[in-house]
Amino acid sequence: MKDLSLHILDIVENSVKAGAKTVTLEFSWHDTFFSFRIADDGPGFPKGVKEDPSDPFRTTRKERKVGLGLALLKDSAEQCGGKVKIGEGEKCGVKIEADFDLSHIDSKPVGDVGDLIVTCMTAWPHTDWIVKAGDEHEEILNTVQIRAELGDINMNSPEIRNFLSRQLSSDFQPMRDWLGKIKVSLK
Repeated sequence: MKDLSLHILDIVENSVKAGAKTVTLEFSWHDTFFSFRIADDGPGFPKGVKEDPSDPFRTTRKERKVGLGLALLKDSAEQCGGKVKIGEGEKCGVKIEADFDLSHIDSKPVGDVGDLIVTCMTAWPHTDWIVKAGDEHEEILNTVQIRAELGDINMNSPEIRNFLSRQLSSDFQPMRDWLGKIKVSLK
């Protein structure tokens, strides 16, 4: 995968396909490390996969007997001095934590996180999305609250997509500023 946002999209797709109703995405950054956490309320890993979810040959897929998503994520993190922790959520579901040292020569670019979130929300409009960012894990988006305020809205409508894109662009400006600073300091 060419950037980290595509790894996130792959994991989130698995969460939704497994039956998660709520997916929480958390993003943080410090020094040269970018981190993300994904937690869902799905059924969790089945017994055959639970022992080592990053093993590409332990999968629930029916169409092919290999699942590369978590294996590729783990490899990408470890190649740049980071790590991946895979476990169960607090109540149920799956929780994945990943850290990447962006100063490492083998680190991939982060990608457009705001676009990733809008894509997730519109691709799976019936899933509840909670997004947190920064050191304080400030909640910047919660589709449950959006629906409570606006009623049963269509998350795929161009007006909602455009509004969310503008809002997330503003919300993720501190991360873009940080990325700009570390790129300058890495030269």
